[in-house]
Amino acid sequence: MNCEKGYSNGTIRVWVMSVITVFGGIAFIAQPALSARTCSVYKSCTKISFQNISNLSTENFDHEHKKWKKIKCINLQDDIIYSIQAGLFSKFSSLRTLQMQNISKLGEHLIDGFENINSTKLTHLCLQSVGLTGRIVLKLCELLPRRLKVLVLRNNEIGKFALDYISGFKVSTLDLSSNKNLNFSLGISKPYTWLNSLNLSRTSFYPNSTFLFNKTCVIPNLKHLALIDNQLRLSALDGHDCLKHLKKLSLSGSQLVDGIHNYSFSRFPELTDLQIDGLRNTVIQLPTFQNNHKLENLNLNSMKYLFPPSSENVLAFKHLSRLQKLRMKRWDLSTWNSLQLSSLFAPFSKSITLLDLSYVGITAIPDILWEMQNLTTLDLNSNKISRLDIMSNTTNKKLDHLHLMWNQIESLDPKFLPSSVTDLNLTGNPFSCSCQLIPFVIWVKEKEFVKIQNDWHYGRYRCATPRDWEGKSLATFVRKIKPTDCAPFNAYIITAIILCLLMIAIVIVTNIVIWWKRKLRRQKNSDDEEPLIT
Repeated sequence: MNCEKGYSNGTIRVWVMSVITVFGGIAFIAQPALSARTCSVYKSCTKISFQNISNLSTENFDHEHKKWKKIKCINLQDDIIYSIQAGLFSKFSSLRTLQMQNISKLGEHLIDGFENINSTKLTHLCLQSVGLTGRIVLKLCELLPRRLKVLVLRNNEIGKFALDYISGFKVSTLDLSSNKNLNFSLGISKPYTWLNSLNLSRTSFYPNSTFLFNKTCVIPNLKHLALIDNQLRLSALDGHDCLKHLKKLSLSGSQLVDGIHNYSFSRFPELTDLQIDGLRNTVIQLPTFQNNHKLENLNLNSMKYLFPPSSENVLAFKHLSRLQKLRMKRWDLSTWNSLQLSSLFAPFSKSITLLDLSYVGITAIPDILWEMQNLTTLDLNSNKISRLDIMSNTTNKKLDHLHLMWNQIESLDPKFLPSSVTDLNLTGNPFSCSCQLIPFVIWVKEKEFVKIQNDWHYGRYRCATPRDWEGKSLATFVRKIKPTDCAPFNAYIITAIILCLLMIAIVIVTNIVIWWKRKLRRQKNSDDEEPLIT
């Protein structure tokens, strides 16, 4: 069944939805929402799709008629259905999960199929891109069983939705994302304690008098909130203790009209996951995170924030000792030296498992990154790194994924790589196809890194120098180079050979000198013994 399991950000962002084609030809990707499960996934889910059904009726389930009462999950998607037989879904008494998606012609005719659905065990309902409006939803809520736990109404044309619509239900997860110009109202007579996951992403949502947490706490147990790609006032969320139980908050791509300041998010002491990537037209001061000690996942990608290595910025993460995943893609760290970066990352050096520092302008890898003992994924894509200098016994022993695409690496000695690395990506580096690269080539073949060798084959690794090899793939270099072309001459061996030759020369010269002296001595003795002539 193609339902989404959880909301996140990336991790973490958890994606279970596949790419969906929205009516009208617009490509739409299901956004990460909240961590609660939206639709239960069954191994065997009755699925109907691409059958060009104009009227959905019991005839379409004839092959399943013997086990209608056992069917727990139905998935209807990517079809042209104009109507549904009255009371169709009530025939499946064990039905718990119903998903309908990409059936844009259905609209108000969907209501017919939900007659008497109270006789089923439905708890999870996902209606995505099926032409719903606010009026249809209001009628639908009057029919749904009170036991409903998950309600997903993503990507429809719902102009209005009030929390009062589900006041008689036990809905814990509500997803209204991608309903453009949605007017969402919290107007309700008493607190709705069941709801802990709410997704209002891409609704052009602007909190006004209908959505002021600082005036009324109608959803006091909310733990997961997604407001991706919206326009909103952060103060409307962070102005009171009504969201003190919030654990996951995603504001990625949103425009915060009142900006971010040092004490933003201070009202969320239970926060473990914060996503504020790519905030649009927002005045930003990096929060102190002073009250966010429990943060484990922090996404700060593409934030328009000037971040020089000042004494304040060096200590920006001093309260985040539990942080496990940090993404800082497209920050400017070009003026930071290794010592300053070590101070910045030191608070979570023992806890971090994933670190993304792509497009940050660093020229060398800070030593502290090799000392993060629990780090498993390190992304240094698109920087200016030209070498790896791993040293000391504190080198990370868990690092598995090391991504160094589009840097300035010309050659690589495998002895500077952690032995734990199994996923190495060096695509786009300007390799020098010379004998210096041979140890890396041999290492890749010995380790049987198939992916790297495939990247060689498809031209993702190319030679930049010397001139004879410029632009050619590394696969060509590996294929044409001969072992004898790069016979390793050890410096000690060369020195020994020179010393040997020198010693031989000395011996020869010594022998010649001795021989010459002996010859002169014999000649002198011979002259002394010659008889006198009278």
